[in-house]
Amino acid sequence: MYIHCKPSDTIDAVIKLERCIAVVDNWMAASRLKMNSDKSEVIWIGSRRTVSTHGCPAIRIGNNTICATNKARLLGVLISTYLTFDQHVTSVSGQCFYQLRQLRFVRQSLDTESTTTLIRAFVSSRVDYCCSAAVCSSGHRVQSQTSFSASSMQLLVS
Repeated sequence: MYIHCKPSDTIDAVIKLERCIAVVDNWMAASRLKMNSDKSEVIWIGSRRTVSTHGCPAIRIGNNTICATNKARLLGVLISTYLTFDQHVTSVSGQCFYQLRQLRFVRQSLDTESTTTLIRAFVSSRVDYCCSAAVCSSGHRVQSQTSFSASSMQLLVS
């Protein structure tokens, strides 16, 4: 759920959001479903100045209190408080390099076509999913993302 508010209206926004969550929770209970507060995350997004000068209140879901974090996962993409995708790009790069290192161990047992298929399955799919996040990221992060593409090619050629 999302709510927009001015920094001075955060308390009112929290109250509205808690009410909305309670309604959804009641609807879920009536439908024999249960809200999983362990997987719920709260993130306050704004400029560096706004986030640092204003408090980031917690949200209550049922009997649980969810404290604000500096990053949250939304449909597989890590979003930071300042709407930078650097953490997401770093995470995807790390996952891709890990998969490439694992493929290096079995490379001698595979033909080129099989290696290409595995690279596409393990590496390209991670890069392609939400690749628009990289467009908004800093040049350094995009550069690190392109370096594993070069490593993939090197793995194929060797």
